[in-house]
Amino acid sequence: MSQKKVFITGASQGLGQALSRHFSERGYFVYAGCFRKPAELFGSGKVLQGDLTDPSAIERLFTEIDHLDVMVNNARFDPSKKPADIAESDWWDRNIEGSLKSTYLCTLAAFDKMKDRKIGAIVNVSSIRGVLPNDFDRIPYGAAK
Repeated sequence: MSQKKVFITGASQGLGQALSRHFSERGYFVYAGCFRKPAELFGSGKVLQGDLTDPSAIERLFTEIDHLDVMVNNARFDPSKKPADIAESDWWDRNIEGSLKSTYLCTLAAFDKMKDRKIGAIVNVSSIRGVLPNDFDRIPYGAAK
């Protein structure tokens, strides 16, 4: 039997990094997905760096994966304060693309890797900000999560 494999987006920090460590400690081969900040590996695995809102980048990343047992959609757009020079609609678009579009595109690609084997799990990470935004600038992030 081959080693189980997991792809975790947003693996360079926070929950994604903790999940990467968790799956590594349980013997999984971890594809650690990241955008700007490189992800750390805690066992066997490979760092996959790219823009998860770009379909061609998703296609390129998933060519690195032969099979997949678990997909963890954890990537998000940084929910910090909206810069003053960004229009409200652009702030909305950035949040939706970074948190929601990336989840959709990765789910489609992961399903493609799982369907022939007829097994797999896809986990979509949410946020308390989805039900309880803590300030006005984070409402788009909450809606996306």
